[in-house]
Amino acid sequence: DKQALVFAMCERGAEALGKAQVSAMEAAGGGTAGFDAAGQAYIRFALENPALFRMMMTTRPSAEYLDLDISTVNHAMRLLRENVEKMLPEGSSEASRQMAAIHAWSLVHGMAMLMLDGQIPADEAIIRSISRNDLVG
Repeated sequence: DKQALVFAMCERGAEALGKAQVSAMEAAGGGTAGFDAAGQAYIRFALENPALFRMMMTTRPSAEYLDLDISTVNHAMRLLRENVEKMLPEGSSEASRQMAAIHAWSLVHGMAMLMLDGQIPADEAIIRSISRNDLVG
């Protein structure tokens, strides 16, 4: 049905976004530079795939998909949390890790949306300015 098709498209988009982020992280050599590159890849993906990106961010899976723990969306969030955890001081609380992940996602997502909506220029210099310090404080 239509809902299944839309969700499948979103899942494929999330998979492509994840691959782009992992590739960017690896190309940057991991660590802080890789973390920065993953955030920048998120913004570039949104700019290169505006309709898919908007659909991915506004579509919620149906009940049948919510029970699946193998969702690429869950994988993407797990990847973000793992990367944030590596950037925070050892022993940071779960609450701190969760808030840092929300902060990091909010920053790159907000920048992507502002660029997509024409509120700020979709400029590579602005995208490259995203850094670990912006993302996790």
